Parts: sequence; structure tokens; C-alpha cells
Amino acid sequence: MSYTAGGSGVLIFCVLVGCADAEGDDAAETATSGTGNPSAEASDDAGSSTGGPGGSGGQTGDETGDETGDETDTTGSGTGIGEPAMPCDPAATFDDPVPVPGLGISQFESTASLASDRRTIYFAARDGARAVIMMATRASPADAFANPTVVFGDGYGGLPNGFDVALSADGSTLAIHYYDLASYTAIATRTSADDPWTAPQDLFPSGAVFSPHLSADGQTLYWHRRDPALPDELDDEQLSQGSIPGWTGLLSPLTEINSPSDDSNPVLSADGLQLWWASERTDLGGAGQDIYTASRDTPRGAFAGIRRVDELSTDLAEAPDWISEDLCQLYLTRFEGDASSGSSTLWVATRLPR
Repeated sequence: MSYTAGGSGVLIFCVLVGCADAEGDDAAETATSGTGNPSAEASDDAGSSTGGPGGSGGQTGDETGDETGDETDTTGSGTGIGEPAMPCDPAATFDDPVPVPGLGISQFESTASLASDRRTIYFAARDGARAVIMMATRASPADAFANPTVVFGDGYGGLPNGFDVALSADGSTLAIHYYDLASYTAIATRTSADDPWTAPQDLFPSGAVFSPHLSADGQTLYWHRRDPALPDELDDEQLSQGSIPGWTGLLSPLTEINSPSDDSNPVLSADGLQLWWASERTDLGGAGQDIYTASRDTPRGAFAGIRRVDELSTDLAEAPDWISEDLCQLYLTRFEGDASSGSSTLWVATRLPR
């Protein structure tokens, strides 16, 4: 989750086997915003203040397993996680977001991405110069997360740091944005949740590419690309299976989504028909960085019906992170203050049961 100002990004669709460099200006990586910036990579290019061992990062294998009746333990009334007791109305408004229980362990936490059973979460965490990708687990979707561990960054997994992360729904692919004198997006894979992650392979040689989001099947990557001369827009790229590294392909901006203002942090529904993202546009009632949504009829069609998600938009800056397959829960990041004295926290909003 990269909350910065003064840059630009583009929602791009990459066809065939992957993507070329996303043509961003790396200097934008150092830009910060007066209202909050969890990705102050310029201060983090040393990687870690403490260092750490190499390796793939500890995996617990807790990401597999079918969902059970655990979700009936809560009511979705705004207490605890707010896990719905029964399927929600996907057209209904979200209840008030609540902080994600069990987290809140660092100054900046962002880009929550969950396994499909909602028992494992990956997220970015930063304190000072230490920026890492962490994982936490819980026994059921009704419980708080526990035992957060570093997976990538700070020397773990072969990366110096980690600022954004996205997990595919099947748990086999992880997209990571990190910084090492330039901005990179890398892909790590594994055969099953019991296996360690492979060493991340850079998808882009370098470029101002941020907030990656993987489609449910892990074959399409959405991101936003920054150009310091233009506002942020969203980029979307078609990945190919088993072809990491060496992506090549065509980039196609999602022009129906991009606005003259900054657009970033794309999140796609499991069926590929709904998109959530953060935007600073003002033509639909926004007055800062708010959450917007749009839909389309087919997974490769054009999005339409753009609207601001009013119930999730406040005076603070918000960005979506992850949406459940049933569209009943949306995880998001809220930013407060600036990059040095502020913070970002992870929240979850729930649509009430039918």
C-alpha cells in the first residue's frame, strides 16, 4: 500500500507472458505526502536496521483447509472481526470498519491480503527503517490473528525490505513490492501452503510500480504505476503460469477507471467483475483519498458505474486491500499523520447478514 503524493500511476493490462518495465520514474519513490505515506522508501534503502537471516521465511501451512461453521460464532454487528453469521447481501452497505484484531504491532501496517479461508493474513509492516512483509494466522475466521512472523524483508526471503504484498486466492503466488535503490515488483511461488516460498523473482527490472494485487487464479496482476509528471493511475498485467522470471507482454491502461487525480491500490473480486481502488478524484464527492468501486459484465470487459464507497470514506486517507470471495468483508488501510510521526492501521468492514 503506497500512499504518496505528486506521482502518477496507470491501471494496465498485460497480455500473454508478462510485462516489460512499467516506465515509471524511480525518483517518485522518494516522494512523501503531508497526510500520510507508509512507503517512505527513500529512508529505507538500507534495507534493515538490524539485518536478518536469509531463506524463504517461515511458513506454517495454516493457509489450507476448507472453511467451517466457525463463521457462525459472531454476528457482524461491529464487534470483534465482524465475521458474518450467514451470507450477506453483496449490494448492501458495509458496517463501520473495526481494527483487525491481533495486529497493530508496528507504526505502519498496510496491504492486508488473506488466504481464501481467511485464516492466514499477509501484510506490510514498517517501523523506522525496518520494512517487512509479515504473516499471521488464526484458528478460525472468528478469532484474532496471532504469532505474526517476518516472511520477506529485513534479510528474510532474500529481500532487503517489503512495502506491499498480495496473495493469490489459491495461496500459490505472492506479489511483493520492495525497494533497493529503485522500486521493484517481485513474484514468489510455491506448490502448496506446506512448501516454502521460492526466492522472489523481479517482474519489472525497475520502475515506480506499487500496490500489486493478484487475481483469484494468480494469473493477472493489477498495480499502479507512478510517473512524477502525472497523477497516479492503475495498471493491470496479464501473468502467465510457470514463466517466472522473464515476463514480456503488452500493457493496457484501464482508461475507464483512471482519473486526472491519483488512482491507486486496486483490489479485484474473485470473479473479476468488481474493482475497488483508492482515488483522490473530486468529481464524485471525494475530498481526499477515498475508496471507489466499479463493476463490469465480463472478466475482460470495461468497468462502469464508478461510485465512491461513502460508508468507508472519512476525513482520513483510506485504501482497499482485500475483498472476500462472497463480497461480505473488505479489508482496508487507514492513514493518519505523515510518514515520520503518523501511522497506518488495518481495518475490516463487514456487510451484515441477510
